[in-house]
Amino acid sequence: MADNFQNLPELITPEQLREIVFGGNIGKNSLYKLLREGDFVIKIGRRLYISKEKFINWIKSGNNKCRF
Repeated sequence: MADNFQNLPELITPEQLREIVFGGNIGKNSLYKLLREGDFVIKIGRRLYISKEKFINWIKSGNNKCRF
């Protein structure tokens, strides 16, 4: 999984996350539910970004018990 992220910037948009990780196969509501439950979101103004490093650590930790 981490290999897929090497070419990405340190801050990933929700749309990039949706396409790269889920292949576009996750609805917008489910994606934003995931973002609310994870501890990897950075808000700059009104925009949300995902910290690449924190997201990878979150996946590796196994604490990702989100239900969709």
